[in-house]
Amino acid sequence: MRTPKKINLPGDPAKGKRPSVRWEVRLPQPDGKLKYKRFNTQKEAERAAAKQDELMDAVKNGTAPKVYNLTVNQLLDEYEKSRLGVSTKLRPSSVKGSQQAIAKLRPFFGAMKAASVQQKQVEEFREQTLADVKARQAAKLDALKRKLTKIAADKRGVRGRRKLAAIDADSDEIAARVARTGPRATNKALAFLRHVYKFAQARRYVAFNPTDGVEFLKAPTRMDRPLDTNVLTVEEAYALLSAVNPEYRAAIMVLMFGGLRLGELGGLTWGDLELDRDEPRLFVRQQREGVTGKITEPKSAAGRRFVDLLPEVVKELRQHKLRTQKASPEFVFPYHGRRFRDNEFFPALRRAKLRRIRLHDLRHTAASFMIASGVDIAAVSRQLGHADVSITLSVYTHAIKRRSESSVGAKMAAFLSAEKRGGFSVVMGEDDAMREVANAS
Repeated sequence: MRTPKKINLPGDPAKGKRPSVRWEVRLPQPDGKLKYKRFNTQKEAERAAAKQDELMDAVKNGTAPKVYNLTVNQLLDEYEKSRLGVSTKLRPSSVKGSQQAIAKLRPFFGAMKAASVQQKQVEEFREQTLADVKARQAAKLDALKRKLTKIAADKRGVRGRRKLAAIDADSDEIAARVARTGPRATNKALAFLRHVYKFAQARRYVAFNPTDGVEFLKAPTRMDRPLDTNVLTVEEAYALLSAVNPEYRAAIMVLMFGGLRLGELGGLTWGDLELDRDEPRLFVRQQREGVTGKITEPKSAAGRRFVDLLPEVVKELRQHKLRTQKASPEFVFPYHGRRFRDNEFFPALRRAKLRRIRLHDLRHTAASFMIASGVDIAAVSRQLGHADVSITLSVYTHAIKRRSESSVGAKMAAFLSAEKRGGFSVVMGEDDAMREVANAS
């Protein structure tokens, strides 16, 4: 129990107030804060401190009455009702992610008292979740192999034999991918649990957050993921364009050369296209939700941006406008994302005899083309709608590294030579830099 502190109040004779004595004590609150309260006598202060200490002990032991005694299941129910209900401002994808995290938390913590959960139990949840995710991914792979083996046994199972051969050929990469699986999903569940306990602290259900001090797992870096294998080369890009249905070629080109996200593509209107400018561009100001199909604003301020267009993309967009504007007077590409992917994109990959990649990998392809062509990284970041240049640097490290290894010494030598002769500092291409070095020598 905290010892009350004696406070001497001088009083104010002008107002008729006499000198007096008060006893001040610090009272800890369930939300972790401290409140200072004064009493007329020392005994009153000591009784208040003792009573508050009893409450705090009860909160920690899970024996406190009323709201202090609720279980984690009850806390999650209240969180769902308050934050994920009809009036939520979260996107459908965020609501879905929160519900998936809740499904992971309930089996482990459900019956525990929310106020009695300790850091050690959160760490045990972290390890168990990681093991469960890895086991689930391994089981999925085994089930797929069994299914394909069964299909391959049939004389007509050509596709099954082809997929099984592809899995066997990439067995090392697939095993490494399964080994990398888990940390990100586990960290998401931990972050959500921390958020739920902050919600509980705000409502004064718990005294402290048991996730404080719990270390998150080290997730694989972008360098560990085979991003390059999913990026198309220039030759493959044009092979895909030749194989895609002409009605959908403009959409593929905007994704592959403009770097838009699929939702941003679906939110484009004809008024967002500025094709008659000297430097044609389009304006990304909204997106179509993949889950509900609703039109919403971009996720961040950086998402609202102008995207420069190549001349060949402009030409294709003009043809697309003549072909489809009457059928779709508002939206340029009123496609359902999944049907567009399954019915148009994947078949085009097969017709072009290209490996199967994700539709989102066209965005990575666009970024790689921009970086390889020498576009400034900050400009690439703006074109892609990244909130920070560091995101661009981390995601596209491979492409940036390849570009930075070309003729750095030659370009620097050309710059220094021009400066020594009193010339002007100009930006030169690689061939110009090589010629400048030759002339200087």
